[in-house]
Order: sequence, then C-alpha cells, then structure tokens
Amino acid sequence: AALAALGTPAAIVSRPEVETVYIAPGSALEQRIAAVWQRVLGIDSIGIHDNFFELGGSSLTGVQLIAELKKALGVDVPSVSIFEAPTVAALARLLAPKEAGPAFGHAQERARKKQEVLERQRAALGAMGAMGARRRASP
Repeated sequence: AALAALGTPAAIVSRPEVETVYIAPGSALEQRIAAVWQRVLGIDSIGIHDNFFELGGSSLTGVQLIAELKKALGVDVPSVSIFEAPTVAALARLLAPKEAGPAFGHAQERARKKQEVLERQRAALGAMGAMGARRRASP
C-alpha cells in the first residue's frame, strides 16, 4: 500500500533554500533526469548540482525515483545510483555511456585525428633534423 501511494506525483512547490547555486540542466539527459526529479519530489526547479536528499528525498522516494528513471530513460538504473550519484549532473554522468554513445565515438575519432597530426608533425621535424645533419656533414 505504501508503494502504491508513491505513484501519485507530489504537489509542485518552489525550490527550497539549499547551499548549491541553481544551474539549469543543459544536456538532454540532464533535462530528462531533472524532469523526473521534479515529478517525484514535487519541486519546480531542480539544478544539476542540487542534492536529492537535501531537496527532501529519502530512501523511499529514491526507490520511486529509480523506477521512474527506468521508465523515462528506458535504461537499467541500479537501485544504488541515487546514493552513488545524488545530483542530476552526477547521475547524468553515471548513465551517460548508454545515452551518449555516439558522442563518445565522436570524441574518440577527434582524439585519433589529433594523434595522427602530431605523429606527422613529429615525422616532419625528424626529417628536417636529418636534413640539417646531412648539410652539416657535407664538405
């Protein structure tokens, strides 16, 4: 019966006074996570660095939050996630590899290209050094 009562969204209230400065969710994943937090906690503005427990979350609402996140994101969210990553930003980082796979691949490709450029530059510098050595050795 207690878990059934958790299914009803909390009434929306203003963000409570907390020590963290409000920073709005930026990425699509952060926005989706914050929207679930808003429904579960009943708070209208959730910043990416706001702590779930400082906003009034408990282990019981944490269970509801995890269930809601699984539905909203369509991914497996371990039950301990809210304790390991109690902010929207931390939770987004924890869940990001599944959500942002192509972005990670893009970053790897950029790193590979940068490495190729550096290797070409080193090879060119090495060739220039060898040419200079030949000139100095020539009579």
